[in-house]
Amino acid sequence: MIDSIEVPVALLWEPLITTSDKLVWMVIRLDRKDKSILPKDLCSPSRLDDRTGLSRSLIYDSLRRLEAAGWFRRQNGAGLPEAIINYNKARQTDRWVTIHAELLAGNMRPREVVTYGFLLDKNHRHWKEGFTYRSLAAYMGRCSKTVRRAIQNLVQNGWLNT
Repeated sequence: MIDSIEVPVALLWEPLITTSDKLVWMVIRLDRKDKSILPKDLCSPSRLDDRTGLSRSLIYDSLRRLEAAGWFRRQNGAGLPEAIINYNKARQTDRWVTIHAELLAGNMRPREVVTYGFLLDKNHRHWKEGFTYRSLAAYMGRCSKTVRRAIQNLVQNGWLNT
């Protein structure tokens, strides 16, 4: 059983894709290690719908945006779709965070998963200044109310301690 996935911080920062797109990418990257999933089914919108709770139309849109941003290929060398690591972008920060498989398989919304990833990024200045919702929101480029809700949901579900 695969218990985690390494995610480049550059993906979390990527402005061309949504939090839903980032969740779809993480699930595809995690599931590619699961030998019980056939490679041709890995990027199936129906399967990803079941895994993420996102609609199939949103999955199609996510795959399109991921491809446009350089994080997904419709066909690899074997003619199969795959979520790729955009090393040109990943090298910009050269930082990675570990996201647990249970977080991706649970009932967390995309914003909670991405917020959790940002909290794991030890490069953020809030680790030195003292953490606030506002400082994290500014770091993430999000509204502080959205960040507060995401953190509250992560705490309620046992992913963070207060």
